[in-house]
Amino acid sequence: MLATLTGLGLSASAGLNAYIPLLMVGLMARYTDAVPLGQAWQWLENPAALAVLGILLAVELVADKVPALDSLNDTLQTFVRPVSGGITFAAGTTTVPLDEIVGEASGADGGSGGLAWGALLIGCLIALVFHAVKTLARPTANTATLGCAAPVLSVAEDVVSFVTSLVAVVVPVLVLVLLPLLALAGFLIVGLGAPVVAPLCFGAAGRLAPDGQADAVIARLNIFNYAGTLVGGGIVGGVAALTSLRIAFVVSLVFAVGLALLAPAFRARPGPPAPSASADPAARGDHLDHPDHPDARSDTPDRL
Repeated sequence: MLATLTGLGLSASAGLNAYIPLLMVGLMARYTDAVPLGQAWQWLENPAALAVLGILLAVELVADKVPALDSLNDTLQTFVRPVSGGITFAAGTTTVPLDEIVGEASGADGGSGGLAWGALLIGCLIALVFHAVKTLARPTANTATLGCAAPVLSVAEDVVSFVTSLVAVVVPVLVLVLLPLLALAGFLIVGLGAPVVAPLCFGAAGRLAPDGQADAVIARLNIFNYAGTLVGGGIVGGVAALTSLRIAFVVSLVFAVGLALLAPAFRARPGPPAPSASADPAARGDHLDHPDHPDARSDTPDRL
């Protein structure tokens, strides 16, 4: 049970910062007996692996505190953080049988120290949930504060990730308290940021619309909002009926992350350059020199 709580805390921490829990596990396994790693995860305590993780953590700490660059970093980390969550969850639970985590019906065996695919998947999903909240909340906070929120939120996330990782390794029982608090904080952040998304979208649509067509563009955007509400509710309800409500919410988060990744593809693209007056024969009047033109100029006097 304690090893399971360790895995839960480490994977949640990985959703905020991919490298802090990996370094925590590696350092603790190398210099203490707090995290006895299975054979499949002993590479985490290798000095070369620790050095690479340290360099990546330094880059992450800098990039995540710069407005705009933090959103690009979050996009790149969409694949890194869930993988880190899966690794840390599986590494933290190699001291107990996997059936304690995923159930006896899974048929998986985690006590041999090999790869526990069920634990990897669970850790990936947990990290993805926390990463999705972070990724969706950061652009809204940056826009509302003109970028001033980026370094403040980044430092807070790094501190939470470090404390959660440390608690998960040293006092795993406290994870039962930390995880609900982190979940409530995530819902609070999303609740504060979500009302700002719609006005920002409509404002951007109005700015990008051609002259005199802002009302039509905003109306079309509103139609997509209504269609998304109807279709999205049906999809979530259908998935929940076939599987469970938890999986339905995970599907919604996956769609939200996918939309965030595809958003740059919808930005306005510059159109073809307008022809200059010097390059337009009509603007220069050259067409008047053509002999077949009815208004063609003539250098000979009119004959009576």
